Amino acid sequence: MRRRTERLEDRAQERFDGYARRLIGRSERRTASATIRIATFQLGRLDEAKLANSRVREVLVRLFSNFDLIAVQGVRGKIRAS
Repeated sequence: MRRRTERLEDRAQERFDGYARRLIGRSERRTASATIRIATFQLGRLDEAKLANSRVREVLVRLFSNFDLIAVQGVRGKIRAS
């Protein structure tokens, strides 16, 4: 069972990496201009566990740095009372 889970995680990581490479490649080809670049992303369930993965953080930082305004959906976290 553990081996199957690891294979599924590996496949998911490969798909994520391929998707990220395509997105980053498109955005890096653009040149600077007087326009505002706006992006929206539905990240599925982006939670603390996913953000613990340095590859995920690296891809998000590289991707987000190509835009001026970003809207993100699917961010989850612990609700903390004030």
